[in-house]
Amino acid sequence: MTYVTFELKKMMFDKKFHLFMLLCILFVIGMFIRNVIFQPYIEKEEQEILAKHTETVRSNEESIQNTLYAEPNNEKLQHLLSISEQLLITLTELRNIQNSKDWRTKLTLENEFLFAVKDYKKAEGDFPLSLIDIEQRIATNEKLITDDIKPQHPTFSVAMPNFLKLLTSLLFQFGAILFVIVITGDILSSEYEQRSIQLLFTQPINKKNIITSKYLVSLFVYIAMLFIFFATAILVNVLFGKKGTFQYPVLIENNGDIEFISIADYLFQGIIVTSATVVMVIILSMFLGLILKHTLKTVIVLTIILFIGYSLTWVSSNFLLWFHPFQYVLANERIVYQNDTVWYQGIFSIFLSTALLFWITKRKISSKQGKK
Repeated sequence: MTYVTFELKKMMFDKKFHLFMLLCILFVIGMFIRNVIFQPYIEKEEQEILAKHTETVRSNEESIQNTLYAEPNNEKLQHLLSISEQLLITLTELRNIQNSKDWRTKLTLENEFLFAVKDYKKAEGDFPLSLIDIEQRIATNEKLITDDIKPQHPTFSVAMPNFLKLLTSLLFQFGAILFVIVITGDILSSEYEQRSIQLLFTQPINKKNIITSKYLVSLFVYIAMLFIFFATAILVNVLFGKKGTFQYPVLIENNGDIEFISIADYLFQGIIVTSATVVMVIILSMFLGLILKHTLKTVIVLTIILFIGYSLTWVSSNFLLWFHPFQYVLANERIVYQNDTVWYQGIFSIFLSTALLFWITKRKISSKQGKK
């Protein structure tokens, strides 16, 4: 316990630790300020989208009418023209209520428009929206209307749950792992670079406790980062943001079907699988540091291992994913796309790999006997 305290104090007084915690705070505040600044852009963006769709429909309609002059009995073109006219009517209605606070009517009209676009594309008409995007947007709008939840912008929302979802999406996409690599990647290799490891070996402490202590301190750093991250986000939202709801739907793909989980479930699942991966990455980094004895080499090899490991996710069968410890390096993808998989299926393999690496690392350092 004495050595754990020593390592903890050393980390707490580390300028790099202070710098990254400050950067974490500034990043969260900066993202919130960005979202506040871009609030007027949301309405402008909606107007631009409607104008672009209107221009597309009118251009297509003009092209269809020109062709109909030469082929007046073409039933396919007549059907497309009929849909185009309906699209223009719906777009006009949407523009007329653009400044209204009646979001339910907006979503209803948007779905009418999207259903018409879907029919238009099925009739072999050209429109710059994919059927997948259309289906997902329709499903999301219907979910919001059914659950009576006001829609939020996916990128620039200042509602607390949606803002947290935006931030944690970045955290889950390698952000947390990158933080841990930068902060704790040299926690063992630096001892060899500075030759302080020899002094540690001469102290009356069990060499295995060096690994345990440094590992616990690394976990503390990660937990401190999470606390600072979420505390800052919650504080700025309480002071300057909006309420929102943690039941806001997050679209996921499950066996090819569109389903929804709440933001609360998304945050829970993401934190669990990301933290499990971080637990493994810390001990993997320490093992490599013990073997390579050089920080830069350790970070490079660790990054290569994580990249290759995650790449194998896409060639692994769904059964083998139960034994794949690197599948949550980009955790957001594994939560949003759950085709023939479940979000938690790789956690056991991660903890098993962590325990094995922990045992090997402790055995390795105990056999050093003070050697370089």
